[in-house]
Formats: sequence, C-alpha cells, structure tokens
Amino acid sequence: MVVPRDQAVPNRLLRQAREARELTQEEVADGLIQLGAGGVNGGMVSKWERGICRPSRFHRRLLCQFFEATPEQLGFRRGTPSAVPEETIRATLLEPARASVKLSWLVWNTTGDVSVVGGILTKISQLSDVVTQHEGGLRQPALELLAGGHEMLGRVAFDGLDYGTAYGHFLKMEQLGEHLGDADIRELAAIYQGDLLRRRGEYELAAQRLQSTEPYTPQVTAAVEGLRHQTLARAHAEYGQREAFVMAIGRAEEAARELEPGTEDWGNEFGLVPVLHEKAHGFTLLWEAERALDIYAETQAGFQTASLRDLGNFAILRAQAHAYAGNVDTGVRLALDGLAFAKRYGSARHVSRVQRMYDRLQDTPMGSSARMRDLAEALRAA
Repeated sequence: MVVPRDQAVPNRLLRQAREARELTQEEVADGLIQLGAGGVNGGMVSKWERGICRPSRFHRRLLCQFFEATPEQLGFRRGTPSAVPEETIRATLLEPARASVKLSWLVWNTTGDVSVVGGILTKISQLSDVVTQHEGGLRQPALELLAGGHEMLGRVAFDGLDYGTAYGHFLKMEQLGEHLGDADIRELAAIYQGDLLRRRGEYELAAQRLQSTEPYTPQVTAAVEGLRHQTLARAHAEYGQREAFVMAIGRAEEAARELEPGTEDWGNEFGLVPVLHEKAHGFTLLWEAERALDIYAETQAGFQTASLRDLGNFAILRAQAHAYAGNVDTGVRLALDGLAFAKRYGSARHVSRVQRMYDRLQDTPMGSSARMRDLAEALRAA
C-alpha cells in the first residue's frame, strides 16, 4: 500500500548507499533481479528511497546482500522519536499482545469460545495507536501483529458465516500486507478471500482471486503457497472441475511433502495430513467416494489432535465419503457425531457442511431413507 506523501519518511541511508556506488535506481533493480527478485524496477527502488513504501523482508535481505551492508546501514532499523523507549513499549504491549493473540487463537480453535474476540479487538485498538504514534523498529512488528489479529477475527467471523465482517478483516489484512511489503500476508489474505467467495457460491471469482497472487510465488513461503493450491483445489472440486482439482491438489501435496521438519503446521491448517484429507474430500465431491475412503483409512492412524474442531471436521469429512459411497447408515452416524462436535465449539460453518451434504443426497435414491430423515431432524435441532 502506498503511504501518503505527508507521512512518508525518506530512507536517506538507502539512497546514499546507491549513490556511493554511483548506481542508478534501474541498476539497483537489475542487481536485485539477478539475485532472484522478480518484478523489481527502478520505480520501486525510488519508492523505497522516498519512503512511499517499505521493501519486504525478502527485498530487504537482497538489498543487504547487494550492497554488502547490514539492515542498520541501509536504514531498515531506525530509532523511535517517542519519549517512551522502544524496549518499554515492546515489553508492556507488543510481547503481551503477541502472546494474547496466539493464546486466543488456540482457545477459539480448540473450544470455539468466542469470548476471546473482545480481547483481540482491544489489542487491535492498542496496536493501531502504536502504529500511529511510533516509527522505527516498533512499527513493523506492530503492523505484523495487527495483521495477525485481523486474520483471526476474519476466520472467526467466517466460521460463523458472517461473510461481510470476515471480508472486512481479510481486506484490512491485505492492506497491511501491502503496506509492509509482506508477500505472505498478502497471499494469505487472498486465500481467505477466495475461500469466502467459494463458500458464497461464486466459483469463478474465487478461482480468479486465488490465482491472482501467482506473481507473489517467488517471495512467499512454501507453506503459504501450498495452502493456496489446497484452497484452489477445494473450489475446483466443489464445482466439478476434476482436471483442475487434480492439478491443484497435486501441487499442494508436493509442497506439503517437501516442507522442512517443524514447518508443517501453518495456522493449524496446512500440512501433509490436511492436504490428503482435502484430496479425499475433493474426490468425494466428484463422486469418487471409494478413493476418498481409502485415503481416510491410510491417514487415520496419523491423525492426532486435541482440537474439538479437528475431530468434528474429520467426522464430517468421513460422513460425506461414506454417504456418497452408499454407506448411508455409517454416513449419517458420523454426520450426527460431527454435528454434536460442531455444536460444542459453535461452528455454523461446519453445521452448514452437513446441511449441504444432506441437500446434495436428497436428489439421489438415498434421500428417502429413514436414516436421512434422522439427519434432517438433527439439522433442524442444530
């Protein structure tokens, strides 16, 4: 995001480093391209020097490599003009806020307790004040944490099917990512926006939004790019695009298998087992449920979680596969288990998954079975 000119802080050290080597801005851009930064041009270097926008972490690292300089020497870590020392603000606000956001996310994801949302809204207000009042080393971590807060609030709203509120948070997250020049944050925001569009039935817009971030690919982490392909596969499968689904889920699986140890879990969502479950679910939606059941059987032993949400989701996924394969009794039993879990953690989104399963099976011979009537009654009660 472009910073208003009256708020821009020129990076004189970066400009001086370039001028000391008698380089033009285009020559600096060409040097960065040779180091692996695609899409950089002299205009972008000019904006960095004028403070109109801040280079991403990826570009800052390459600039340090190009100029053989430290971040401090290139003006990427500046002091704060605030009368309050940065260390004090970091200790009294940033670190507790970071811990609070992480803890709130774990509480909500595990139990569905939405009372944590109020605390996150308070932290966002405090962080917004820090961003407004301070420059230097505090500004970037505060903005990154602010983006994380909006990410969480957006996902909570999405889980409650409050699409307008969710989209607003994801849009704010995207704007913060642009301001920071952080490709991971921008792409994650686009992933959530695309998934929201899919859930609202706007397949073409969803696919376009998810594909629009491809220029970020060289800059994002493997986990984020894998999550993008996983979400794109979900959209393709839901709308019957088998070839596109197979291609997207294949790329997601490849990314998950190549992750370094310790990086498998991205927001409790991306990793090899979740990707394989997404693959199975896609085959279910494409009426190849037997393939899905084989995948679930292979992965069930490795599925370990203490989260009610994950247990409920897994029950619903297997319910759909069994029902679509014609195992109505097993499918309905698992669907009832999934509804019971969803009720405990308060997920309207997961209840809607069971409702969509029921609606889809109504047009098949299974729709008139007694067990399907039991499921209809449970859905009305949910």
